Amino acid sequence: MKRFIYIEELDFIASIAINKKEKLNMQFLFSGKRYLNFRDVQTLEEITVFLMKKKGKSNVGFLLWMFAVGEHLKEIFNGKWMLEKRSNILGEYFVPLIIDSKNDIWMVGDFCYSLYFNKDKMQNIGFNFFYQVYIERKVSKLNLTDLNIDKSNLLKIE
Repeated sequence: MKRFIYIEELDFIASIAINKKEKLNMQFLFSGKRYLNFRDVQTLEEITVFLMKKKGKSNVGFLLWMFAVGEHLKEIFNGKWMLEKRSNILGEYFVPLIIDSKNDIWMVGDFCYSLYFNKDKMQNIGFNFFYQVYIERKVSKLNLTDLNIDKSNLLKIE
């Protein structure tokens, strides 16, 4: 079922903005490299290319990539991690997003999930295309008011 990972990995999701050192250690164990500068586009590209070329799909790979994308957005746009509470037949779950001071919003949990699982790990999508469309948002920018999200469903986790 779509988004089941957000129920299975609730501990990781709930602490995505906390325990950064733990997530950096997970990145190291998973990739064998230490990534400390998430502001750097090259760092995000290296993480993305590594995880997308790794055989098979895994929850850990997805979560670490989503964490790296979110941390990059946070650094570049001075954003904050937030969780949007949603529900389905399995119950409530939380989807991570980044929001900045102007209420611009990056639905990290949605687009990373789609690219990693539904689009077969960004198959036929290069990093530059991904960066321009999803990070720089040259095609369209979303604001909190555009998405009609009930603010009572947003949880600040930083």
